[in-house]
Amino acid sequence: MTGPLRALTPTDAPALAATHAQCFEAPWAERDFAGWLARPDVIGVGVAPGGHLCGFGLLLVAVDEADLVTLAVAPSARGQGWGGRVLAALEEQATARGVARVVLEVAVDNHPARAVYARAGYTQQGLRRGYYPRVGGAPVDALLLARHLEPV
Repeated sequence: MTGPLRALTPTDAPALAATHAQCFEAPWAERDFAGWLARPDVIGVGVAPGGHLCGFGLLLVAVDEADLVTLAVAPSARGQGWGGRVLAALEEQATARGVARVVLEVAVDNHPARAVYARAGYTQQGLRRGYYPRVGGAPVDALLLARHLEPV
């Protein structure tokens, strides 16, 4: 990885939890991130321009397929291409591990994230009705997206 992109470790858990809380209604706790990053089947990439973590992504690898567990960019850092760069770095590492396909779910109303995935070549594979709960509102459907990766 180059520039401000770097591999994540369990010690990044506090910063990941803080960023996640800025991005999602139901944020994950530090212990959740520490647990994910302690696993050998998880790839974590963060972006830290100037040394301050402002975005990250986690991929769970299962043989030749990976699930994008989460991708988050702090509101103050959005619109600079960080989400796409983190996604590309995750895909590069996944390809090196023999992953041929990445899958993910995204809320139908999360238009910025959907734009990142569309630019990266993800296409809709399905729909999960009522997948994301919303505080004070009806659950939101999720699009199931996937992308085939080119082997190195």
